[in-house]
Amino acid sequence: MTDPLVCGSFPPGTHFLWHILNAVMLGVLLAATARFGKAVGSRQ
Repeated sequence: MTDPLVCGSFPPGTHFLWHILNAVMLGVLLAATARFGKAVGSRQ
């Protein structure tokens, strides 16, 4: 939705932002899982 508006002034577009935000979200989820997740089969 934003790409057509931005492409006139910023030719690379905004698609790379999608990948950056996905990578950030994956990092947040992995960090949360490592910190708060329980191991499978644990009795905690």
